[in-house]
Amino acid sequence: MRKSVLSLFIMISAGILLYSGCGDQGTVKTGPVQYVIESFSGDVKVSHNDGKDWMAAESDMMLSENDIVKTGAKSYVDIIMPDRGIFRVSYDTEIVLKKLSGGVESIGVNKGKVAINVINKLNEKETFKVESESSVALVRGTEFVVSVDDDGSVVAVKDGTVNMVENIEITVADPALKAQIEAKLQVPVSSMEQAKMNKADSQKMEVALNTAIKEAKNDEEVLKAVEDVREEYEVEKTPADQEVLDTEFSEINKPEKLKKVNGPSKADKDALEELGKDVGMGKTGDKVGPNATTIEEDIKNQEVEKLMDKVGTNSGGMGKDGKKVIGEKVGDKTSTIQEDIENDEAGKLLEKKKQDSKKSDTEPAPTDNKKPGPGGKGKSMLDSLK
Repeated sequence: MRKSVLSLFIMISAGILLYSGCGDQGTVKTGPVQYVIESFSGDVKVSHNDGKDWMAAESDMMLSENDIVKTGAKSYVDIIMPDRGIFRVSYDTEIVLKKLSGGVESIGVNKGKVAINVINKLNEKETFKVESESSVALVRGTEFVVSVDDDGSVVAVKDGTVNMVENIEITVADPALKAQIEAKLQVPVSSMEQAKMNKADSQKMEVALNTAIKEAKNDEEVLKAVEDVREEYEVEKTPADQEVLDTEFSEINKPEKLKKVNGPSKADKDALEELGKDVGMGKTGDKVGPNATTIEEDIKNQEVEKLMDKVGTNSGGMGKDGKKVIGEKVGDKTSTIQEDIENDEAGKLLEKKKQDSKKSDTEPAPTDNKKPGPGGKGKSMLDSLK
C-alpha cells in the first residue's frame, strides 16, 4: 500500500522537479540549468558525452550543459527552457548546449535550423545567445530563427530584436574596452527583418579588425577603427517572410506548450504540498523518474479528482460525492491514508490477503451477494489499490 499511494502522489507532483533548480523570473540562475525534451518526431539522437555515444531521444529527457542533440530527415524535437522559453530543432540539424550556468545560456548550432521563442525577457545580468561558426545572436526576449549552412548563418526575427555579431576573436586584453568593441560591432535585427553573416567575410573582418586595433595608439583610436571596419563589412538586412515565420512558430507557440515553460503556479504547488501531507510524502521536490508527468498535465487531466474518486470508492465509507477528501474520517471504523501508512496497515493487509487466499481454496464460495454499506466490511482501500 505504501508503494501504491506514494506512486500515485509522485505521478501528480512530478512537474515541480523540473523547475526546482530554476530561479524566479527577474533573478539570475547561478546554478546549472537543465532543459527538457517536450516532444519529438522521427529520428532524434542525444549525446551526453561529447558525441562519443548516442541514444534515442525520449519525451521528458533532461538535457544538460555540453549535451548534443541531432535530428535526421523529416524529424524535429521541441525543447523546453524552464522559466525562459521553448525552441524547435528542425530536421537535419545538430546543436550543442554550450553553456547553461552562471547566468549564461548558450546554444551552438553546428548545422541546420532552430526556431526559438524566448518568452521571459532576460535581466541585465543574464545572457542568452545562439552561436554558429560565423555569428552570435544575442537576445533578451524575442522570437527568431537561426539557419546555418556551409556559407554562414541567417537570423530572421518574427518579433522583438536580435543583436547579431560576427563570431570572431578580438585581441584586446582590457575587458571594458573589449565590451565596447563588441557593442559597436553588433547589428540589430528587428521584427520582420533578416540578416546574413557570411563565413568568409567574417574571417576577413577578423583580420582587418585586429590589424586596426594593433595599429591604434589609444582607446579612442581603437573604437574609431572598429566603426570603420564595421562600415566596411556592412551586414545587409532584408525583409523577412511573414508566412514562413508564422509556419515556423505555429507549433511551438501552442498554448499547451508555452504553458510548460514557467511550470506550476504557486497555488498548484501549495495544493500539492497539502496533498503530500495526507499521503505520507511530506514536502514536494522528491526525485522521481524522468518519464513522470507535469503537474499541469495531471491537473488538466483531472488526475487528482480521479484519485479522490478511487479512494472514495474503495474505502467503505468515504464516498465519492466530492464532499469528503483524503485525510477525513467518515465513519467510526474508517481511517485516513496517513494513519494507514503510519500504522503499517499495508503489511497487515498483505498478510491477511495471503491467509484469505489460502482459505478460499478449501472453503465454498459465499452465497451472500449483498454489498456492504458505508462503514461496513467492504474491500479495503489499501487492498484495492495494491
